[in-house]
Amino acid sequence: MSRSHLEQVLGTKLPIVDTGGVKTVSISSGVLDIDFNYGVHVVAHDANITSITFSNVKTDYSSKNEVLVILTQDITGGRTITSSGFYTAGGLGLDISTTANHINMVTFLTTDGSTFYGFSNGKNFS
Repeated sequence: MSRSHLEQVLGTKLPIVDTGGVKTVSISSGVLDIDFNYGVHVVAHDANITSITFSNVKTDYSSKNEVLVILTQDITGGRTITSSGFYTAGGLGLDISTTANHINMVTFLTTDGSTFYGFSNGKNFS
């Protein structure tokens, strides 16, 4: 997904910030790898996510320690995230839409490089 297409979907201009760039990633055997060298990840949510791994993690506040993940459900829909390894509000997991072709946004944050927090930023964009 290009920046202009993402802006069109969101209905707003994105601020120009040094995010480390946008990375298109795939789900492989249920695993989604979040690379902290990139500030935005675009994912075709075409399989259930059963594990999320984190790579190139930053360990200090002067480095990029937050990543936005944009998940687009495929035409089938029903794709879920059942991974552990990060904390969520109330321990309830990430709240996403499973509606076909809808877009969900989640953020992962670390302050120490080993503890991760997951936030559901928005769901059911279409």
